[in-house]
Amino acid sequence: AAAADARFAEFDADGNGEVTEEEFIARAEARAAERAAGMFARLDADGDGVLSRDALEARGRGNGGRMARMIERFDADGDGGLSAEEFATLRAEMRDGRGERGRHGHDRNR
Repeated sequence: AAAADARFAEFDADGNGEVTEEEFIARAEARAAERAAGMFARLDADGDGVLSRDALEARGRGNGGRMARMIERFDADGDGGLSAEEFATLRAEMRDGRGERGRHGHDRNR
């Protein structure tokens, strides 16, 4: 019961015993940011706060150049890598770009 209460409290930001849509979305976005930060940290092997093109391309080998195109698109400062901010932008767009499609590209409205 205590674990369930703690999980609910993570969503119920104002502590009123109810979860609004805004609270639910805010918690989901916070969890996505936590996951993205963890992924970034795993990919940032040297801990310099920047993902080099080589590191990202090595991670994405076999995807037909998709990773290289993503780097080019989100490398706002043109340094050949993605900073934590650039990576967060990439993740947000990937999440938002799903729109009405689910995780595997299936239309949720069918």
